[in-house]
Amino acid sequence: MRIIKGSDGLIITSIVKDFTIVGKNSTVLVPVNPSITITDSNASTIKEQYALELETKAIQKQAEFFSTIYSYEFLTPELVLQVETIRGFHQRIREFLTFSEFEAYEHDFELHYVHGTTFIEGNTLTLNEVGQVIDHGINPEKKTLREINEVQNYIRVKKYRENFKGNITISFLKHLHELIMNNIDIESAGVFRRTDDIRIAGSDIIPIPSMKIKTELEDRIQNFYGKIADNFFPFEQIIFFHYQFEISHPFIDGNGRVGREILNYLLSQY
Repeated sequence: MRIIKGSDGLIITSIVKDFTIVGKNSTVLVPVNPSITITDSNASTIKEQYALELETKAIQKQAEFFSTIYSYEFLTPELVLQVETIRGFHQRIREFLTFSEFEAYEHDFELHYVHGTTFIEGNTLTLNEVGQVIDHGINPEKKTLREINEVQNYIRVKKYRENFKGNITISFLKHLHELIMNNIDIESAGVFRRTDDIRIAGSDIIPIPSMKIKTELEDRIQNFYGKIADNFFPFEQIIFFHYQFEISHPFIDGNGRVGREILNYLLSQY
């Protein structure tokens, strides 16, 4: 962030932010009331006053750039711009956090995520109880062993997710399922279903036949990365892939939890 001064060197004309978008230099500026005079003592304060407006302009300019370079199949240009703007704000907020603040944010997010992704499937542990299990290994009373295991399993899931690099694969999907279903359904953990006698609750969609699961998922993974390579809007393709995975319903149980892990992993790469 820098200050542009008038010819007399005292009167401020604008506050400017220089930044890059995909390696290309860009600039945004905010005009300043010409009655403001710059001094050594007030320069920092003046910059702080206009910092939020400058950052917002920079985020909007970046969002406008990305919303014009992608192709998309389902979303409107307005929605693409909204998504990119939200992504820009999220990136900026993370950049301004200290290391300790970022660690605290990530930890709090993880606890809320584990609570939410298990709660959707019927787990009754509260957010505080999830924190006790994950942070301190303290198992709450009057909860089933399955519920406790569902939460405990996410300690290993998080480690695997964070250490995994590269494109998702069939092995990646299966190992996520194996970790998520550990000590819950040992026989089916990490194994695609071998029956077609299954339905998706609340939907009349018929999952793909069990004999075609591996082939269909491989095709969908290949198509996903092909679309990304062809410059289709990543967020849109990630959501569509998540939808395709869920309607495939490749496992007897745990499809929602695995699907949300895949969704979050792909979003973290975007």
